[in-house]
Amino acid sequence: MYRTVITFKDGLSDEVLTSLGKEAANAFDSPRLGKAVNVSAVPEQLIFEGEEPLHNCLQMGILDLGDEGNFKDYVKAWQWIDTDSPRENHCVLEAFEEIAEMRARY
Repeated sequence: MYRTVITFKDGLSDEVLTSLGKEAANAFDSPRLGKAVNVSAVPEQLIFEGEEPLHNCLQMGILDLGDEGNFKDYVKAWQWIDTDSPRENHCVLEAFEEIAEMRARY
């Protein structure tokens, strides 16, 4: 199973959390790649997951949110979890930071 876990920063209003949740839900809903749903029970954390058929949907959703305005500014932690291959687990925020550093060099 594949999972992305997004934990928002403390102190965000319910209105902001609702808006971020909708933005994320849209990112993980693709007519071509499928739809991953948020299985989290709390608004401060979003958990989108799926089996192999949703792998590309989850990856594209991460990329969409990473490019989306200031979404990352509200995120405290963001993990990619592969329950079948734990070596593939990583921090999404760190990956975006590495990409930004590479872009800045060129």
